[in-house]
Formats: sequence, structure tokens, C-alpha cells
Amino acid sequence: MAILNRTLFFILVFEFLLFFQELKIASAFGTNPNFLLIFSLVLIFTRERFLVIAATLFAVFLIATILIPFWFWPITIFLALMLIADLLKNFLTGKEIIDFLIAISLGTILFYFLINISELKLLSIGSLLKEIMYNLVLGIVAWFLFQKYGFKQRGAFL
Repeated sequence: MAILNRTLFFILVFEFLLFFQELKIASAFGTNPNFLLIFSLVLIFTRERFLVIAATLFAVFLIATILIPFWFWPITIFLALMLIADLLKNFLTGKEIIDFLIAISLGTILFYFLINISELKLLSIGSLLKEIMYNLVLGIVAWFLFQKYGFKQRGAFL
């Protein structure tokens, strides 16, 4: 039952972040951070159970493609990148925070590279670098907040 509760809670968080991201509330200097990427990688690199991550991402995929059908390819690419990140996390440096920051950087680059290829667009290096920096800053904040108030320590939240 705990796995189901965690999965449902994470689905709600993801859907909230998807909504928050679509509203572009946190845009700065014309750059909108990728909250879904950051939150997914926080879960992956803080050793959340694979079953919870996979179930959450699959549910987000279903909900997003039903409610926002034009997001099918971006969500599919996003899910593939998150599964690859989960598989490769043990083959990086071994320092969780460094691995997390590497994953944010590479995840941002690969996500936008693959999205732009699928939509036959040119990739703006300047905007990509701004988003990588923004994602790294927000990722560090999310990492430390999750470490302090997260789900594994002191039984917080769920």
C-alpha cells in the first residue's frame, strides 16, 4: 500500500509541475525550467524504488497524452531519457550530487536535441545553455530540499 500511496502522490506532484511548467510562471530571461526533468532526476538519484518511478512516469505519460495529445512525442522522449538515466546512474562518478548534476545537464541537452530533431527545428545554443544553468540551479535547490524534507528521512510526507 505504501508503494501505491507514494506513486499517487508523485503523480499529483508531476501533474502539478506539468501545469506549473505550462503556465511559465517561473520563466526568467525568456527561459522556462524543465520541472519534470528536475523532479524525475531527484527521484532517480535519491534512490526511490524503480517500481514507484516507472509507475509514476507511465501514469504521467497516460494522463499527459490524453489531456494534451500534442505532447505525445515530448513525453515519450522524456520517459525514454528518464529510464536511461535510471539504468545508467550506477555507472557515473559515484557521488550522488555530481551524478545528479551531470544527468540534469545531459538530460536537458538530449531532450531538446531529440525534440528539435523530431520537429525539424534548429537548436538555439544560447537558450539551451540558459536552460541548463537554470535547471542546474533549481536542481540543486530541489536536491537539498529533498534531502532535508524528503521521503526517506524521518518518514516525512509518506
